Amino acid sequence: MSLSNRDIKMKSSFEILNVFGSMIRKNDKTKTKQTIRTAALICASILFITACDVCEPIKPAKYESEIYFSAMPLTESVPSIYGIDAQGADLREIIKNGVLCSAPAINGNFAFIREEAGSTSLMIYEGEDAGVKKVQLGEAYKNPGDAVISAKGNYLAFTAEHLGDRVLVLQDNSIGAVQKEVSQKYLLGSGFAFSPDNEYLAFFEEDPGIILKIIHTDDLAVKETNFYPAGSVKLSSEARVEWSQDSQWITYTLNEEDEDQIYVRSLNGTIGRKYTAKKFGALHPVFAQDETDLCCSGRLGHIHRYDVATDTTRRYYLVKADTSFEMNKYPRWSSEGEDKVIYSCYPKHNTEGKFSAVLKIVSDVYNTDYEKMRHRVLCSNVYKAFWRRK
Repeated sequence: MSLSNRDIKMKSSFEILNVFGSMIRKNDKTKTKQTIRTAALICASILFITACDVCEPIKPAKYESEIYFSAMPLTESVPSIYGIDAQGADLREIIKNGVLCSAPAINGNFAFIREEAGSTSLMIYEGEDAGVKKVQLGEAYKNPGDAVISAKGNYLAFTAEHLGDRVLVLQDNSIGAVQKEVSQKYLLGSGFAFSPDNEYLAFFEEDPGIILKIIHTDDLAVKETNFYPAGSVKLSSEARVEWSQDSQWITYTLNEEDEDQIYVRSLNGTIGRKYTAKKFGALHPVFAQDETDLCCSGRLGHIHRYDVATDTTRRYYLVKADTSFEMNKYPRWSSEGEDKVIYSCYPKHNTEGKFSAVLKIVSDVYNTDYEKMRHRVLCSNVYKAFWRRK
């Protein structure tokens, strides 16, 4: 009797479970829980990602997904970019060989990195009809890195190598893809972001302390700077700047005297708050749609919601991690204004593996009773995920 592709994958998964079952019997009881979790994650990867390799696109060509992410199918050697809805249905492959850099623009365009034949290219997806376009770098630039597209799609910011340094470049697509270098002191390892109204670009520099700089996108004039002296202040791991939906607030994290600090500042700098994350640590802060809350992953693997409407913040669990096994990163609040947050759950022993995460979603995040929140797995072998902008 012949087996279908799905039957073969199911059979392989059960064989793996049998192997892990023998491992459990041989292990001491303290390792049993972690072994079971490891087996479950591996089987989820096989059943979900590889099963969808052989599927035809579920939705018509012009269907717009709610969530976009990069994932590495087990049967492929390069990652693909996928779309899925918040219920975990309607999975579709959008681009082969690509790593998504940031949330898609309102028009559906998005920037991604493609590696081929030992070289790195920055690409723009412009929809089913227009397809994919390679960003032509100026002669002075090579090896593009992180990239962010603005909400309206008319600006693109990216890092590139220039004379041995990594610089930050702004491309204005509305005037013939003109590229302008906006920073020669860009702080490596940090993030940058356009305001939702397309008016500003925020990023970190190092000179020699840490500088948060906000510039106008049209003429590159400096709107605001915040300087943090060298020595006492360090960059938090993968620090990034995030804007509120009304473009009037920014949030970011820095490490001061070995404690992570969450900053919330108004655009004009007249209002500023700082919260100490204490033992939990703070990474990757992001605003809710109403700007009164933000969520933030921590160094222990948990994700918390912070009420930042007042000077006295309150912290609530969104995700409680098994701190011996998992690390939750890259939370993103729904762009629909709903009480949903997506995040990437990495096995703690392999947090450096880009595509080793399980993409999850937590709903009913304003419920102060953690047990009443709903957590669901969306996909495996995932890196970062982003909501479609509205």
